[in-house]
Amino acid sequence: MIDQIPNIISVLRLFLIVPVAYGILYKHWEFVLIMLVIAGLTDLLDGYVARRFEWTSRFGEIVDPIADKVTFGGACVLLTLEGLWPLWLLTIVLAREGVILGGAAAYKLLYKRLDIEPTLLSKTNTIILVSVIVLEVIAQIDFQYQAIAARGLDVWGGYGLVALFSITSGLDYVRLWGHRAYMEHKKQSSTDTDELN
Repeated sequence: MIDQIPNIISVLRLFLIVPVAYGILYKHWEFVLIMLVIAGLTDLLDGYVARRFEWTSRFGEIVDPIADKVTFGGACVLLTLEGLWPLWLLTIVLAREGVILGGAAAYKLLYKRLDIEPTLLSKTNTIILVSVIVLEVIAQIDFQYQAIAARGLDVWGGYGLVALFSITSGLDYVRLWGHRAYMEHKKQSSTDTDELN
């Protein structure tokens, strides 16, 4: 049971979208900030615990990224609905997720086994996305650094970085899936040839 701790943390993080949604819709921005910080910290925690004690599992490999996408992707959607997040940026973020999920599904359908390994670009993209979401929330809180946070949110600042890394990391996954599919196809073709001989 103890080796399931990382999975339990991931599942609990999955449900953080509920209080995050409540906070955004009712404009309790300090509460939203606390929930996002908890989401970020638990993401680091479950990853560290899983690696440190080798409590990794197939379930954890799947649920962990889904929890991130639901929490932070959901925050993007909600912020857009509230008029605080640009629609064009949400479109880019969701298009990236669609490309990644579509590529992963196609690969699994064709070649059965799918190893989920986030790339360096993907990890960087997640850090930037989470940081800009947090900045957006901070910009809604009435305190002395509100203006500083708001200045980091434009097409040349935070929004631009999110768009840039969403596009480049999405293309990187296309390259990755394409390369894996090519190598898998090549291996299968070689096996078929050997069987005929």
